[in-house]
Amino acid sequence: MFGDSADRVTAYWRYLRDNDVYAAHAIVAPQAARDPAYYERANLPIPTLRAVAEDDEGVVVHGMKMLATGAILANENYSGLIDVLRELCGGGAMQMPADVTVLDDADLAKTFREFWHTPQLDAVERMKLHRLAWDLVGSEFAGRHLRYEKFYAGVGFIVRGHNFREAPWQRFDALVDDLLGKLEPAPDRQDDTDGSGHGT
Repeated sequence: MFGDSADRVTAYWRYLRDNDVYAAHAIVAPQAARDPAYYERANLPIPTLRAVAEDDEGVVVHGMKMLATGAILANENYSGLIDVLRELCGGGAMQMPADVTVLDDADLAKTFREFWHTPQLDAVERMKLHRLAWDLVGSEFAGRHLRYEKFYAGVGFIVRGHNFREAPWQRFDALVDDLLGKLEPAPDRQDDTDGSGHGT
């Protein structure tokens, strides 16, 4: 499939696997272009992106590709992460001054520094932390961003259905069957038919 580059593609895949790297984007063939034999039988050009010519000035490509993203992670996980952050913040963000101008007044600044600090953070650093959290959980930007992450790839049940439909289930099943096939009981448990843990 990848011609002379097959070894490099395999090495890259192994690197991702061995280092637990999540590739956020992938370039894949469009769904209608995944059966090149169909186009060959019909004597039609294969629509997937490919190099059609190469000369001293470079490579000429023709066709199309789709950008696949980790949309399922955004749909399924982002809301949960924001909910956890919101619980960790509690009401702290709303107990902070509206902005940093509280430090412009000497008396207010003294009161703020005295009563808003914790053993871990002084009042100003604590305010910075809560303002950052508020940008993620409570601001107008936060609301728009949450909606974007939840719906930019489509409604959740549609995305889940798409992933279920497109998943290579036969390959997944084969991996599990292969692993289970390698599990052999110890010799003294070979005849453990009653599940008691004792051989016959």
